[in-house]
Amino acid sequence: MSRLERKILGMLHRHRWNSFRWLSMGSLLQRSGGAFREVTIALINLEHDGYIRWPDKSSLRHIVLLRKDADRGAQ
Repeated sequence: MSRLERKILGMLHRHRWNSFRWLSMGSLLQRSGGAFREVTIALINLEHDGYIRWPDKSSLRHIVLLRKDADRGAQ
């Protein structure tokens, strides 16, 4: 797992209690420091590795976290 993927996964874990509807792609780009393409690829990689489910790629609202201890397993 890359540094950007770990960073994004950490942000998603912190936002899960507040709902992902408040997390926009713009804020994710700003906080992670990655470009749009890099962040999108990182989200797709997280989905492929089984950390998240993201059925509707048009919005971050539809992201579902699959592993509760994902931060610990990545290290």
